[in-house]
Amino acid sequence: MINLLTKNKFFIILVIVLVITFILNLFLKEKPNDKESLPPKSNQANYQSLTPGTSTKEDVLDKLGKPVAEEENGGILNYSSSSSERPHQVVLEENNIKLIKEIVTLRDEKKTIDIQNVYGKPKNVLYGDRSSAGFHLFIYPENGIAYIGQAESGLLLEVWYFPPTTFELFKTTYASEYSLTLQQSQ
Repeated sequence: MINLLTKNKFFIILVIVLVITFILNLFLKEKPNDKESLPPKSNQANYQSLTPGTSTKEDVLDKLGKPVAEEENGGILNYSSSSSERPHQVVLEENNIKLIKEIVTLRDEKKTIDIQNVYGKPKNVLYGDRSSAGFHLFIYPENGIAYIGQAESGLLLEVWYFPPTTFELFKTTYASEYSLTLQQSQ
């Protein structure tokens, strides 16, 4: 037996190295992400400690209190904002927050740069009915935040909070009335 081991030393060492490599690959290999097509939820935006996709209607009522109005059988909760015309909106789906629209006015002293300081320059932009005035929808789908703002002045009209998603899913789910191209008004 010892004679067999000494004659095949190289072969035995090679087999041992291959077995160890195989075992290490099994343990060190990354586990596949169940939501591989979706970006990670790191640095997910939230509004008043409410996190879309995770927080519930009870959390909303606990943090924001009683809404000023409810629409669609409690599916949309309206809360007063600094605008006398437009309320903040919390959209619920199966008791979880699907979307929060924060209305921003000059009194809020919140600018586009405040969002960019946290999330960087937006890579995604869509154009809608306010684009003729320079207000576009800037999106950070992987962070669950978007805003309607004017790049030149830094003015904000709305900030949207949603569960992290892809840009394509964001467009179809939340911004179907927006376009990838700027339409020139006539």
